[in-house]
This record gives sequence, structure tokens and C-alpha cells, in this order.
Amino acid sequence: MIPTASFGYSMSSPYSALPNFSQSFGAGLIGTWIAMGLYGLTISQTLFYFSNYPNDARHVKLLVSFLWILHTLHCVVICRLVYGYLILDAFNLELLTQNNWALGVSITLHLAVSSIVMVYLVVVIFKAASFRVKYLGWLFVALNGISIFVHAGFFIEAIVQVFRIKELVNSPDLATAVLSTAGTQVAADILIAGSLCIVLRSHLNWSQFGGTNSTIKSLMLCAISRGVVTATIALIELLALAIEPGSMWYIGCEFAIVGLYINALMVSLNSRNRMRARVESAMIFAKATSIGEDDTHDSEKTAV
Repeated sequence: MIPTASFGYSMSSPYSALPNFSQSFGAGLIGTWIAMGLYGLTISQTLFYFSNYPNDARHVKLLVSFLWILHTLHCVVICRLVYGYLILDAFNLELLTQNNWALGVSITLHLAVSSIVMVYLVVVIFKAASFRVKYLGWLFVALNGISIFVHAGFFIEAIVQVFRIKELVNSPDLATAVLSTAGTQVAADILIAGSLCIVLRSHLNWSQFGGTNSTIKSLMLCAISRGVVTATIALIELLALAIEPGSMWYIGCEFAIVGLYINALMVSLNSRNRMRARVESAMIFAKATSIGEDDTHDSEKTAV
């Protein structure tokens, strides 16, 4: 048997029909490592949330618990997918090139997580925008709702395609399906991040407290960071498909992005006490300063 640079076997060997592992299952393995690291962060964030926010509304607690369950299922599914290809079917030439049910399930869980997080953020945008102008909140809901609806529609179509596809490697149908979902996901993430920044910016102009303005700026930075991170991963997935449509580098991004969505939401939930403390400190400082100014003014009037 003559080793070669690509697969380790000669072109006359039956193993020459195998896909390039570095561009297919290797990318999935790297994505699984990243996903498991993010799952550890999800566990830490979830424990922190229930320890520090015991008085939160029941629906928020259910949301956090449900996202943790979805992330757990996602990690189990992708580990089963990678283990099946690299261990169980490592020497089965026929099964190595065939599609696996776990890929469709992982993409379905991706749709569930991304849609839940997006809808939650749109609700936050609506409440924040309606605080000052009622119709503004509905405008943001309409714009972001359309983007989420389009995103979910392309995702559902992609999921149907993935379950129908028999060949996993070098499948143009699979690449096209994932390509459409990545594009709509980038658009939806950017629109939600932009809407959050616009709403927070309006509150920044309205607020008179320096500490509150500083907190709002921090929230704007968090909103931008969340949108940039998830949109960047989706954009990398999009570029990988556009540049190398025959490879499967996008699988690594597909596995990792679920944990990014959940942890981005958990960071925003777990930072509320710190943000609230900053606002309260700013208000106390402003009140103390105004009292000092009043006392000084009264002393001057008495002296006159």
C-alpha cells in the first residue's frame, strides 16, 4: 500500500474514495471541541443566574432552563455525529460518505435556539422603545419580526433538504441549503443589534444622569458585541461555503454558533445586577450633589 499526501492511500486503493478528513470531519471535530467549551460556560452561567436572580419572573426562569436543555441536547447530538463518523464508521466506506440523522437534528436545534434568543431580544426592544414612543416599539417589532420569519423559513427549508440528502460530502444541495440560512442569519443578527443600539441611543439622549448614560453605553456595547459575534460566525460559515463549496468547513461554525447564542443571552441576563448597581450609585451621587448645592445656596442667602 503506497501512502499519499491527501488520504494516506494510493489512488488505486478503495480508500481513495474517502473524503478529505481535514476539510470534512476534522472541521466537525474542531467545532465540537468549541461547542463543548461553550457548553461549560452555559452551565456556569445558568448556575450563576439561579443563584443571583431567584426572584425573576417564572417565564424567564423557564426560558433559561429550556435553553440549557436545548444546548445539552445539541451537544449530545453533535458528539454522536462526530463519534459515529470517526469511530463507529471509520472503516465503513459506504457509511462515511452518507448523511446522518444527527446533522438534521443539530440544525433543527440551531433553529430553535436562534429563534428563541431573537424573539426574546425583540421583546426587549419593544419594551424599551415603547417606554417613550408606543408606535416606535411596534415598528421595530415589525422589521425584526419579518427578518426572523424569513430566517426561520429558510432554515425550515434547509432542514427538510438535509433530511432528504443521502450524500453528505460534496453535496451541492446541502451547501445551497446551509448557504441560504447563513445569509438570513447574518441579516437578522445585524438588524436586531442595530435596533437595540438605536433604542438605547434614544434613552442616552433622554437621560440626565452621567452614571445612567455610562450604563446605557455599556448596554450598547454588549448589544453590538452580541450581534457582531454571532453575525461574524454566520458570515464565516457563509464565506466558507462560497469559497470552498465542496468542503465542510461550515460544519464547525454550525456546531459552535448555538453556544454563542445562548451565552450571549445569559451574559445580558446575568449582568443586570451590576448594571442596576451602577445606576443606583449614580442616582445617589447626583442626589447628594444636589443636596450639597442646596445647602450652599441657603448658606449664601443667610449670609446676605
